[in-house]
Amino acid sequence: MSASLAISTLLVNGIVSRYVKPLFLGNNFTISPDLFDLRDGKPPEEFVSFFKVNEDNKEKNFSSAIDCLPFTPSLNGAMILLDVEESLEEVNDEEDNIISFTEQRLPHCGLIYLTTNLTKIQEAKTTLSYLATNRFSFIKDIKAKDEIVICQSQVKK
Repeated sequence: MSASLAISTLLVNGIVSRYVKPLFLGNNFTISPDLFDLRDGKPPEEFVSFFKVNEDNKEKNFSSAIDCLPFTPSLNGAMILLDVEESLEEVNDEEDNIISFTEQRLPHCGLIYLTTNLTKIQEAKTTLSYLATNRFSFIKDIKAKDEIVICQSQVKK
């Protein structure tokens, strides 16, 4: 673990979001566990990027998640929302913790694997994928809902 990660503040609750490229969307609205892979590179990634969202409303969370992105997402992509506390409880159900979430200059935050055991990492990714499948929305659907809200607010004026 690098020195920069060692001084990061842990997240233990809240909602975090991640953009899902169309490549990681399977049939029947499934999310590939590969979405939670660390990417190789120079230097290799130390954490899987997420963005913390602060809305109370699930639909607003999706819109806020798009607003956090430093790029324009593909309309064929999606956004996932994970509850940090639930994710930690579901994945870290053994003697040793397998993952943690850390602040990385909020709203940016990161998912860190605390083990090098590839079997445990794959199990964690599969669990996160399952949790994400229940909380995702396509970008085109989020943008369509945002447009409806904008139109409704203009009609009220």
